[in-house]
Amino acid sequence: MPPFNRRVFIVDDDPHILSSLSFLLETEGFEVVTFESALDLLAQRDVLDKGCLLIDCCMPDLNGFDLLACLRRLRVDLPVILMTGHPDERIDRRAGEGGLPLVRKPDLDHQLVRQIRHALGNG
Repeated sequence: MPPFNRRVFIVDDDPHILSSLSFLLETEGFEVVTFESALDLLAQRDVLDKGCLLIDCCMPDLNGFDLLACLRRLRVDLPVILMTGHPDERIDRRAGEGGLPLVRKPDLDHQLVRQIRHALGNG
């Protein structure tokens, strides 16, 4: 397989989700960088040079949509995949209006890997 961009930045306030996703994606050959909050990511945004963002929609400091708005204002223009464990029509609608892929927890498996490869231009 030709080399491709393999970096995935994950933002989720649940340490178990971060651990599970890191394990899954690393076994698929991705380089994973995790953040336990939106504010942690914003504080370290200099590392966001290339890759894909995997952002939880429901976090206590900033929700995924607000984080994405902040990143866009800061001119961070990486592809984004949203994830949620809280089925909600408003989340579905906002993701759809923004043209953002939305993956449901706990169904974070091969569908997610395909979404990430697609976002990175590798599948």
